[in-house]
Order: sequence, then C-alpha cells, then structure tokens
Amino acid sequence: YPSYYAPGTVTLPHNTNQDASVNPGTGDFTLEAILTYTHTGIKVAAGKYAGSGNDYWLGSGLVGGGVISFSANGNGVSTTGSHNNGAWHHVAAVRASGQLSLYVDGVLAAGPIAKPAAIVPGGPLWIGQFGSLTNFNWPGQVSDVAYYSRALTADRIRSHFESVGSVP
Repeated sequence: YPSYYAPGTVTLPHNTNQDASVNPGTGDFTLEAILTYTHTGIKVAAGKYAGSGNDYWLGSGLVGGGVISFSANGNGVSTTGSHNNGAWHHVAAVRASGQLSLYVDGVLAAGPIAKPAAIVPGGPLWIGQFGSLTNFNWPGQVSDVAYYSRALTADRIRSHFESVGSVP
C-alpha cells in the first residue's frame, strides 16, 4: 500500500506532489500524525484541499474549543475533551467502509459515524496548511505524518502510538 511519510517536526507549510493515492474517492484511508497545540478554533494540521468542498483534514476545533477533529466533505467527528494542553498527541483519522473514526493516543476518541460521501480527486496533501486557505494554517507543531490508502485497525493504531510514546 502506498504511504507518504514526513519524519521530524514540520514547521513550514509543505505539500506532496499531487498523486491519485491521496485522493481516496469512496475508499478507505487513514491520516496519522503526532501533534501539539495550545490554540482553539478550526486549524488544519494535515489534509487534502481541492477547493470544492470535497476534501478531508485532521486538525482542531470543528466543534469549538481545543478538541481534535477529523472532517471529510464537511462532515466530521471530534473528541469530547480538549487536547490543546501543549503535550504531544498521536492522532489517527480513519475512514473505513464509509465511516469516520478518530483515535487519540491509541484509543478510539470519536466515531464511528457513517459519512459515505466520495472525495473528488484534486489537490495535494498539505501538512501545516490547508491549500490557499491560510486562515486555517496550523499554529502548533506536527510530526510523523503518514497517509495510508487503507483503514488501519485499532490494534495497528495502538501499536503505532506505543512505538512513539508521547514525544516524537
């Protein structure tokens, strides 16, 4: 399975080359990262922005406060508690069989909820920025971003969290 991996902390906007493997259509995928932040509001740590509302992103604030959020085509899931405490958190956003789930520090934190809409191809995968929408730039730090063109299992996500601990 193809994946994209950016080791280390990304402090400047970065994008991969546009590639069909980061445009999942109706298929399964996982977007994973380790992040830290202290802000509130909607900000994007990593995601694909096509400019048409057919996008996905992992970040914060979809429902306000310091929550971690995962959105696909404007539908999303968010944690019930805040994580904007400045500590590093391992997060994994998963779409499996048309359902969205969000894991934080190896544990299911939100979902699954059914959101089967397709993501239209177009646009690169952005890290630290959401296309040209600079008001959504991630003001925290992001490390170890990975995209998988499959849904990682809960056991695999927990294993990834345990392998990195709480510090990148």
